[in-house]
Amino acid sequence: MADLSDDLEKFKNFYMQINELMADSSKEDLAECARLLAFNLALYKQQFGQLPKKCYEKMLTIESVDDATGAVLASGILELGIMLAQVTDRRDEIAKLKALRGASG
Repeated sequence: MADLSDDLEKFKNFYMQINELMADSSKEDLAECARLLAFNLALYKQQFGQLPKKCYEKMLTIESVDDATGAVLASGILELGIMLAQVTDRRDEIAKLKALRGASG
């Protein structure tokens, strides 16, 4: 299992990189990214079913982060970055982010 501090550090690094991508993106780019992520979620739900309400509640009311949650946060923010880089055709960023995804497991 990954060390919690590693997952939190990855999350912080991914988050900073994604903030830079978002700042350099247009409103239309961000909207397209949101649509594609919504499509991915819909595909997931179609294949695996609805996420339990308690999962959403946990993320909205989180006060501390355990190992599993830290890994999910890091993975989620990384997927956002990859999707946004794809929408904005930033091939260099896509490659860097995908390499990070591979390194994070």
